[in-house]
Amino acid sequence: MKYYFITANITDGDNSYSYDFVLNCEETKYQEKVHKFFKEFFGEGTRFKDGYNIFNLKNLEIRKTQEISKEEFEVLKKEVTQNQSVIKKKKISTFKDLIAYIVSLDPIVHTKTLILKKDFILAKEIIEKHLIINPNDALGFYLLGYIYGELGEFELMITKYNNSLSINKKYQKSINASIEYHFSSNYNNGVAAYNSAIKINIKRKARLLFKESFEYFKNALECKSNNEETFQNIVYALINLGSKRDLKIYLNEMIKNNNSEFGYEYLSQIYIESALSEKNNSKSNSMFDKAITVLETGHLKYPSNKNLIAKLSNAYIARNKTDLAKKLYVVALKKYPNNKSYHYNYGTQIGRASCRERV
Repeated sequence: MKYYFITANITDGDNSYSYDFVLNCEETKYQEKVHKFFKEFFGEGTRFKDGYNIFNLKNLEIRKTQEISKEEFEVLKKEVTQNQSVIKKKKISTFKDLIAYIVSLDPIVHTKTLILKKDFILAKEIIEKHLIINPNDALGFYLLGYIYGELGEFELMITKYNNSLSINKKYQKSINASIEYHFSSNYNNGVAAYNSAIKINIKRKARLLFKESFEYFKNALECKSNNEETFQNIVYALINLGSKRDLKIYLNEMIKNNNSEFGYEYLSQIYIESALSEKNNSKSNSMFDKAITVLETGHLKYPSNKNLIAKLSNAYIARNKTDLAKKLYVVALKKYPNNKSYHYNYGTQIGRASCRERV
């Protein structure tokens, strides 16, 4: 026995409509079972009042569309069975009545069956129309989020999942699993692309792989917007791509979202490098001032970070703020009196600054 998702196409003149089934049967028996379904509901050999005979092959075409798993079968079985029972209650007596019913199938069931067919565009269209009328349907928003995930639109996926959770938490477990799946897939693909890039000596091919890794990591970040490791990998990819503009954007996001120690270090370094390479003194000083702003904020958050202290001291000295550089190391040495690095930096950097001032 196998499990199938089956579509019966019913033709009315030039128009064709679909009705969906889930069946467990032998591969050669699915057509027989679908015919049996219509016979049970409408009476064997019965013609509709408007003259159509559904058992005429000109009107009914049955085709196997997809073999499904037992788990998928069980999920759909109950809903499709309930949907089919409605036909009896409606007492459909004409072929046109049947067509009207099929066209107005339960949008939730219809969406799920289209998802199984991987027809995500049509599924999205149907469930969006349903949600306009039923804006408090948690399941509808969950399905729409799932569809966006399959379409690779991860920001919209998260938005719709959040819409679902704001109504109730019924689909929390499924939502978490979906987010984790898309995050892990994109993150792992990003790592693979990055690792391939650093092994290639051909610059053009390496650049394409770094770009690919960036796109994967960006997708992963859309799934988990505050993931520090993903942010860091995006930064490494952008460094290799030489994209300072994007680097600043993502480093600022790291700081904004996570108060990231890594973000403070790397963003300040970009400003310091820009200042050192700038020939115009005014622009150079402006870059140092930006670095100082970032470093002072970072130092307040992470006062024991040696890199931040060293960078901030250098930036102070570059802007002729020697007294601030001295105070910085005096405070650090009071807290860490046995730190040789602080003693060395204090002695060399402040000494050099004092010589420049005397000159």
